[in-house]
Amino acid sequence: MSEEELSTPRTFAGRAPTLNDLIQLVLEAPSVQSKGLDAEQKKTLIDELRKTSPAFNDRWLYRYVVWFLGAAAILTVAAIAVLSALEVKMGIPQGLVALGSAAIGGLAGLFTSSIPPADSGSE
Repeated sequence: MSEEELSTPRTFAGRAPTLNDLIQLVLEAPSVQSKGLDAEQKKTLIDELRKTSPAFNDRWLYRYVVWFLGAAAILTVAAIAVLSALEVKMGIPQGLVALGSAAIGGLAGLFTSSIPPADSGSE
């Protein structure tokens, strides 16, 4: 990239740049031969960019949520099976069924795509 390209603001198809866009800009920055960023400076800058990103970009957060909801759903099914096998007189608590349903619904919400459909352009 030339000095002029770096000083000119880049557009990202009319949208705000994402964390991945900014990381790509850092990676494409000139190397030490042209008095740009060296590898260590690029690594430091990318680490700082990642620290400033909101929590919803953190892939570990989603993994923890999936594990928690999955465990809640499995434990709920196991508890309902145990209560059914023991033939409890009072029946299966509705709160237990609601907890399992909410956990499964939460998992379904996480696994469905959140990308909006492409605009067909016909208005």
